Amino acid sequence: MLHYIENPDSIRNDELSKYKKEWMKNALDLVPDFLLSTFPVEVKLLFHDVFQNYVRAMKTAIMEYILRSPDERKRLHILTLPHQVLTAAERQARNGGYSIVEYQGTHKRKTQAETEIKFRLITYNIVVSQLTNWWQEFRKFKLVDLQNLRQVVKERDSERDN
Repeated sequence: MLHYIENPDSIRNDELSKYKKEWMKNALDLVPDFLLSTFPVEVKLLFHDVFQNYVRAMKTAIMEYILRSPDERKRLHILTLPHQVLTAAERQARNGGYSIVEYQGTHKRKTQAETEIKFRLITYNIVVSQLTNWWQEFRKFKLVDLQNLRQVVKERDSERDN
């Protein structure tokens, strides 16, 4: 989804509703006059950031609407939905967060993670071991006998020279 939001060719800025002047006026009224006169460049940069955030929020809303609507997905030929991948911090917060209070199931999640990691390491170890053995077995396997090939090439070159 991030690709469609940040790509200027997917949802063009002229397709979005404009930031209303009334909103701009309300925001400027909240900034004290001495800040406007003392730091005009910084205030301008802040409002530029506000406009960029507005555009990003509008594109995100459009994409969420499209992805949630089966009719829109069908119309735009979107066959699969991207699934959100949570960061480790988000997963931990969802599962009880970092706290000195032990939540129910904390130890179970820890042992499940340990078991999954052990399984992956053992599986990778077995695969790498098998690949190493396979490489050792076929290391001496020759598809072409280089000694005979060199001899044939020398004989052909000597015949051409004569």
